Amino acid sequence: MSCLRKGENNGWVYLIDTVKKQYGLKVQIHKPDEPEKCEAHNYELNGKPGSFKIGREITQKQELNLETSMHTCPVYRISNLLTSDNIYGHDDYEPIDSIVAEIIVRVSQISKVLDKFASPSMTGPQSALELDEVTGTWRLKVGDYFPCDSDTVKPEYLVWDASMDANFKQIELLTNQLYTISEMGSAVFGDLTNKTGDVPSGSALRRLMMSPLAKARRIANRFDPILKKIISASAGILGVEIAPEEITITWHDGLPADPAEDAEIMSVRTGGKATLSQYTAIQRLDDMSAADTDAELAMIRSDDIDSSLGSEEPLLEPIEGV
Repeated sequence: MSCLRKGENNGWVYLIDTVKKQYGLKVQIHKPDEPEKCEAHNYELNGKPGSFKIGREITQKQELNLETSMHTCPVYRISNLLTSDNIYGHDDYEPIDSIVAEIIVRVSQISKVLDKFASPSMTGPQSALELDEVTGTWRLKVGDYFPCDSDTVKPEYLVWDASMDANFKQIELLTNQLYTISEMGSAVFGDLTNKTGDVPSGSALRRLMMSPLAKARRIANRFDPILKKIISASAGILGVEIAPEEITITWHDGLPADPAEDAEIMSVRTGGKATLSQYTAIQRLDDMSAADTDAELAMIRSDDIDSSLGSEEPLLEPIEGV
């Protein structure tokens, strides 16, 4: 709500009257040179959710000034790709709006054609018709046999060759452009039809997701320093001094783990040594509790003992005089 006052502003909508469904707007104005306090303003909102208009101010005098107890301004701005003429950055949806609109038009046109010829009409000779004495109309009794010679027109449906292949190729082209410009790729939507092989492994899926991962990493790099500053400022309110440079945030890529591939990597890095105990392996694989895992291990050891006893050669007793 930067149009209300000069400064770093943030605002949110709240419910004033639950019965009358009256909403209001709370606005806080933070000044970078006075971070320890801020101005609070309340406004009435006219209209319905999604189309509010700011009305009169209803701020009480005692609510005007608030103490923030902060040493830095708590309002931070995160921009998208910046240009020299736009301080807010590019919109992620603006480059693909025209492509999405064209796809919608193409699909709607195809649906219109298919609906038009979903119930086609028929053509045929006059002899194929019979008179309905009740209604007085001629109708075709489908399912009968109509003998035709070389001069007779055969009964058939009127089918129009719409040549839809060009439309489907255009939709495919637009979809590929959408994947490219949005930097999302086809794999993120589960579209693996153009890929060879079976279900991709972890490394293969990562290669297919290179473009979305690069975009996610770029967005994370914009959020990372701001989040560190927010955490540092929030800790300062509680009297804990943590510099943003001392904070580490780990951003996961969100890809599903491939246990077989992870086990292979661990085996290579440890020189083939065991990295997991038998107890932990049974507990994780079968999702067992500690008691069930102990019972399972006890049965395994019992089976090992029985098998070892059965495989040992019996001891021969010495014969006297030999």
